[in-house]
Amino acid sequence: MRAPARRTSSVTAMLEPRSIAVVGASARPGSFGRQMILTLLQGGYQGAVYPVNPRYEEIEGLACYSTLADVPGRPDLALLGVSNAQLEEQVQAAAAAGASAAAIFASGYEEPLPGRPLLTNRVADIARDARMALCGGNCMGFLNLQESVWACGFPMPPQLQAGAITFISHSGSAFSAMLHNDLRLHFNLVVSSGQELVTSSADYLDYAANHDSTRVIAMFLETIRAPVEFGRGLKRAAERDIPVVILKVGRTRMSK
Repeated sequence: MRAPARRTSSVTAMLEPRSIAVVGASARPGSFGRQMILTLLQGGYQGAVYPVNPRYEEIEGLACYSTLADVPGRPDLALLGVSNAQLEEQVQAAAAAGASAAAIFASGYEEPLPGRPLLTNRVADIARDARMALCGGNCMGFLNLQESVWACGFPMPPQLQAGAITFISHSGSAFSAMLHNDLRLHFNLVVSSGQELVTSSADYLDYAANHDSTRVIAMFLETIRAPVEFGRGLKRAAERDIPVVILKVGRTRMSK
């Protein structure tokens, strides 16, 4: 398996975006597109938010744009709340719009055809060529509570407070459990990294190990895709006296 390319500056742009385009934003109650907007607003995000959906002129008081090409300026982060059928087109649009990063919630699955690369590979190639960081696919997004960036299409507890714990997870269930089940835990960053098509746990580890607010890092991992970079992140954490606790799953024959 090819190790994902590290994108230090684009990873920072993803986790600390000055502007966010929300592709697939919706005003329909109960929809994923509406929840992406509501969660961003709930987190107190202070940057520019650009809903993207040709069906609307306005969502939650925010001007809505027909396409990513219509968004003013270059969004640092594009949240892609679209189906697998639209995924490649929208990642390409994000790259063309100059986005530094994108988050993909869709699984990236399609029926394989002889001679055609998998959708996940095509999406990853687009992002790499554009030097974009990519959270996912098949992820639940991330919450950077220290920076008030709640990039997630799912409801979050209103009592969440910023703290000093970083949690990086390959499991969406573990991501949700940590945020919902014990509000005494105060996080600076929680990431559901999903398939790690481009940006890996090593990138998030590096970011957390260099962030002033981090006091401990916890990780729920199925594999380590960039071991050399991961080792560097552990070394940096050790230099700053930041404990790193890793639960490695999927070690038995049955789990594989």
